[in-house]
Amino acid sequence: MTDATNAPAPADAPAPDARGHDHARDHRRIGRELDLFGTDPLIGAGLPYWLPDGATVRHALEEYVRAEERRAGYRHVYSPVLGKRELYELSGHWAHYRDDMFPPMEMGSEQVLLRPSLCPHHALIYRSRSRSHRELPLRMAELGAMYRSELSGVLGGLTRVRAIQLNDAHVFCTPEQVADEAEAALGMIRRAYRALGIEPSRYRLSLPSPATAHGALRGSDGLPPSTDASGADSFPSPTIAHGALRGSDGLPPSTDASGADSFPSPATAHGALRASDGLPPSTDASGADPLPGAGGKYVDDPELWRRSTEVLTEVLERSGVPYEAVEGEAAFYGPKIDVQIADGAGRESTLSTVQVDFHQPRQFGLSYVGPDGAGHRPVMVHRSVIGSVERAVAHLLEQHGGAFPPWLAPVQVVALPISAAEADAAADLVRRCEDLGLRAEAVGPERGGLGARIRRARLVPYQAVVGAREAADGSVALRLRGGRRLEPMPVAEALSRIAARVAAHDTTLWEATEG
Repeated sequence: MTDATNAPAPADAPAPDARGHDHARDHRRIGRELDLFGTDPLIGAGLPYWLPDGATVRHALEEYVRAEERRAGYRHVYSPVLGKRELYELSGHWAHYRDDMFPPMEMGSEQVLLRPSLCPHHALIYRSRSRSHRELPLRMAELGAMYRSELSGVLGGLTRVRAIQLNDAHVFCTPEQVADEAEAALGMIRRAYRALGIEPSRYRLSLPSPATAHGALRGSDGLPPSTDASGADSFPSPTIAHGALRGSDGLPPSTDASGADSFPSPATAHGALRASDGLPPSTDASGADPLPGAGGKYVDDPELWRRSTEVLTEVLERSGVPYEAVEGEAAFYGPKIDVQIADGAGRESTLSTVQVDFHQPRQFGLSYVGPDGAGHRPVMVHRSVIGSVERAVAHLLEQHGGAFPPWLAPVQVVALPISAAEADAAADLVRRCEDLGLRAEAVGPERGGLGARIRRARLVPYQAVVGAREAADGSVALRLRGGRRLEPMPVAEALSRIAARVAAHDTTLWEATEG
């Protein structure tokens, strides 16, 4: 179809190289040509800045995600990009991600770090007050910055950067709710991909490596053991503090000697996580059938890995998507559903993810008061619809060759007066576009002949040509990206139909049988 979002590569674009990389679709090349983003050595490698048109694309993408999240019952928060070192020791990031984190900054007697993840901050927001089962699922979302100390040799354009704007969310829910919440998150991802006009290369169930699975978090990494010598897995009562830290060590207070408000150990239940929730039981007292291996890569708790894997497998089966189970790709705290994308050379990367986490709620002592009045442990579902904004925009540029879906294009309508006599009519058309929330601009004859202006605007979804007849009768002759021409129609009708397609996040420009 001539009104597809993809635009053909320019005739003078370089051909694919020997490795199959299509330079015409390289997002760095397209980004430079369209003035979307740039870099400067004084700012530093892996730290791109966004130019006005690129910022417009990014803003439209972020607002789409926020609107979809609000529709799905998420509440948005903001959290600091810094945290004390103790925070990341408690979460496990210091033990597992230290090499990818920027060095600590000395602040008096404390050390603070640029965060490598938003998860710990959201866990602390959850535990900032007592929670009831009536509040769950509690869906918390943030488009926030995080930082990775990537080596200069792996940095490239927007795909690998050091400052990342992450579309992140965490759902705190009961064990009975976790499968439905994870499935709903996967549904959000699939809807977003349709709106963005991209196809995943595959769905991957990312599992731990059997050679290194479940490396103990105890010992040298400074994190508390999962259970004490008695087998108790205790955490603070929901009626006290919810996050008051003990002394200066940043760890949650334990229960008293009587065992009040403590949870049963992983060997016995984790707050009745087994009987009615449909999750697999833990290993027996002999430790039979543990996940193999030892080392520092993964959390040492076979039962929690088993539960998380079972839930995500169920979600994939219920969703009906084909998937592959791949070992060695899990997060340190649990398995993931990773939605993979591929560039023009077939190189794969992860754009979106859904993760089920039983570990961090225990590390942070998270709880809610159940219908029985007792404390129970929530489950944490990590979810990212578009992943990092930088990687999403890079993939969109390569997928569409700069011809974004109409709702995402930096300029959606360009008004092209044939002569100076129609300049006022073109300016009026732009004002009417803006009243409808459309991004529009007028490009007059002082910037070249009509043919040259049409060629320069080839990536704009809608080109509105205004001649003497159109100016006189209040009509417009629309030319769609790709060259398809529509019969002249009233301006109000044309703009209303464009606005409707943009609001619906439609990836096509017009009905195939009209005009």
